[in-house]
Amino acid sequence: GDQLWQVVRQARVVIATCIGSGMEMLEAKGEASHFQRVIIDECTQACEPAALVALGRGCEQAVLIGDHAQLPATVLSKLAKQHGLGVSLFERMATTVGIEPTVLKEQRRMHSSIVEFPNMTFYSGQLVNAVDDATLAPIPGFPWPNPECRVAFVDVADTYGAEGKRGFSAYNVTEAEAVADVAEQDLVLFSATRSNAERNLGFLADSRRMNV
Repeated sequence: GDQLWQVVRQARVVIATCIGSGMEMLEAKGEASHFQRVIIDECTQACEPAALVALGRGCEQAVLIGDHAQLPATVLSKLAKQHGLGVSLFERMATTVGIEPTVLKEQRRMHSSIVEFPNMTFYSGQLVNAVDDATLAPIPGFPWPNPECRVAFVDVADTYGAEGKRGFSAYNVTEAEAVADVAEQDLVLFSATRSNAERNLGFLADSRRMNV
């Protein structure tokens, strides 16, 4: 109520989700309802109308943070996607309006062999490795086919490796067992689950999700 509004009025920074920034408590009550500067984190995962809720509070300067080469805006309705709501404000401004994003080019998270694919596929080779590979020893306990390459594909495609369906979800017992065998290791394990004659990739049909 009024007590909470007083706290908001005195605050220099208010943190909320995009939709939460439209809450009634922040409705026009003098200058306190105006936020001149708005920062939207993970903006590429928000549909444009959601971002506009946050910007509709008297915003004069906006900073949009995100990566439109990774997860797209979350839109469940196929009809909404057909009408363009699957494109975030960030992506539209970067690809249609022509505003050049500021790219953080130094990567400090991974071995150079891991970053090679996304760097060439999604970032046109702009990324620079700022970590020495020599400091990243191979994770012990996993039979690396090539110790110099820290990406390994484990083939579980046999007569029992096909995916199954439970409701709207897919599952793959053989793949789950293979993941469980190395789950104790300090590794990032990616299981796509999908294994079907139709070559349906499901979640990965949008190639940007491979970049996450």
